[in-house]
Amino acid sequence: MLRIFYKKSQYFLCKKTNYEAFIYNLLRNSEFHTISTRWKQSYAAIRRRKQNIEKQRKLKEDRRPMICNAATGIPTEFTRSILYPQDFFSSERISNNKANFFFSEGELDKFFKLTKEANLGRIGLSSSVINKSSLEELKKKASEYIGVNENTENIEALLEIISKEGNIEEFFDLKKEKNEENIIVKLASVCKTQEIIEREERKENVMRRLMDLKNSNSKAIQLLNISMAVEKFRQHELDTGSPEVQAAVFTVRIHYINFHLSSHHKDKNSLRSLRHLVHKRQAILKYLRRKDQNRYFSCIKKLGLTDSAVLNEITL
Repeated sequence: MLRIFYKKSQYFLCKKTNYEAFIYNLLRNSEFHTISTRWKQSYAAIRRRKQNIEKQRKLKEDRRPMICNAATGIPTEFTRSILYPQDFFSSERISNNKANFFFSEGELDKFFKLTKEANLGRIGLSSSVINKSSLEELKKKASEYIGVNENTENIEALLEIISKEGNIEEFFDLKKEKNEENIIVKLASVCKTQEIIEREERKENVMRRLMDLKNSNSKAIQLLNISMAVEKFRQHELDTGSPEVQAAVFTVRIHYINFHLSSHHKDKNSLRSLRHLVHKRQAILKYLRRKDQNRYFSCIKKLGLTDSAVLNEITL
């Protein structure tokens, strides 16, 4: 009778999730006391196992914040300063004062300023020729012959007004000029200076677009991160290969590849490269630990790693 009932309840059992409880209730009321006892013990063991699995899952979730990832580690100021390609195409502007090809914005400003002054110096001029006082002086001189608009703000507009009025000869009459300086030479100098400055500004705009990191590729951004890591971890000005610098460069490359793998899960070659870099960083940090422990603990604190993450076996 028990066997017939068991066969007829197969469809019902497929819909039930608590299969063990159903069998337990079925056999508890049966006349086979030995099978009932054995199943009671088995069901109790299954229930203890489920409780243990749930307990281990909760403990694992509680301990997860304290476990240091062997690859990325704990976020620190250095790891948060690493730049990624998506940062340059977001709506927020990045204020890192960096440009492409290992230049900074300050160096670019100084370079363009020196170039402009050098081009003006070749013909004996200076950018100080064009200023507000020079424009006011020319307006005062021209107001004696023509009607000068008060809204005139540059030399070209002023010369255009002079040419339209047709009083150029009177304006440039040397006999009426009381000052010893020739007004024609002064105006020519001002116009030439303005022409050179405008040409240099066009060159500057083109160069700034070329040097902008938004127009660079992923490799250029990674090289910028590496130069930043060398600058932060070097022991002296010419240091490019100390253990701290090598570990920092490995960390930059690890974070960059890990960011790439977050959206390219099937890239097995990059995963192999990530594993290789993590083990190379572990080797250089173990060497630094044997050499100088103070430098070692200071370095891993900046990198967001722990001593156990470096010494224990790494599995990715």
